[in-house]
Amino acid sequence: MFDLVVKDGRVVDGTGAPWFWADIGIKGGVIAKVARHLEGDNIIDASGLVVSPGWVDIHMHADHTVLGNTRLESYVHQGVTAATMGNCGLSMYPLQKHKEDLVAYLKPFTSGLKLKWDWQDMDGFIKRIEAVGPGINLVPLVGHGSIRINVMGFEDRDAEPRELEEMKAMLREALSQGAYGMSTGLGYPPGTFTKDHELVELGRVLNEYGGLYTTHMRGNPENLQDTIALGFKAGMPVQVSHLGSSCGGHPELHGRHRETTLKAIDDARGRGLDITADISPYTAG
Repeated sequence: MFDLVVKDGRVVDGTGAPWFWADIGIKGGVIAKVARHLEGDNIIDASGLVVSPGWVDIHMHADHTVLGNTRLESYVHQGVTAATMGNCGLSMYPLQKHKEDLVAYLKPFTSGLKLKWDWQDMDGFIKRIEAVGPGINLVPLVGHGSIRINVMGFEDRDAEPRELEEMKAMLREALSQGAYGMSTGLGYPPGTFTKDHELVELGRVLNEYGGLYTTHMRGNPENLQDTIALGFKAGMPVQVSHLGSSCGGHPELHGRHRETTLKAIDDARGRGLDITADISPYTAG
């Protein structure tokens, strides 16, 4: 007898195998058996519904609000149980040089939370989250914009060699603390001030740790080819964020993504680049 049985659902198990009818038997908070005709103390009737493992959301900004909304129920209600944080180049860390500039930039995204902003690095921020216990699993990225602001504020120029070395050191620190990669937001400052050679140098640091490069591209369709070229130059895996809306404002692409952006990604994969993309599952943006 199980504590809980989710009964008569169409199980999609995430392996790519066809769905199948089954019950899910849960004991002690753990899935103990997947089979037909299970019995339990409590029953959830899932007939006509799909039962699947938790979903992974590869693009969201929960780090901006998690310290005030620790349960993250809006994600749980959608079936999301793991998600990235620190996307679009704007992570809540590091907070070192030019801290005031980064805090002023991030405050509008934090929904009015009264935060102490007293951490210095990613490890310190994660300790704050662990202390309150988030409702889902969070996969940290470190933002290129946050790193650049810490080193040189919002100056519209190339990084000097010593500044680039500082950026690389900050990136190494975050990766050594468990960051899965680095995100960029090239459509707004300070990403708009950033040249490819800076990103290639940081990409080489990513490669030292097997890190992922995820990017909110500049807003033109041709920038996908720039992103692909950058991935080849740095030899790093690339994740394109919200591909459809990254090319927003270009109605000539509507209904043509299969033959334009998606074809470009397929072609790049065929030439050996590890590149993927996510697309917003709604018609906004």
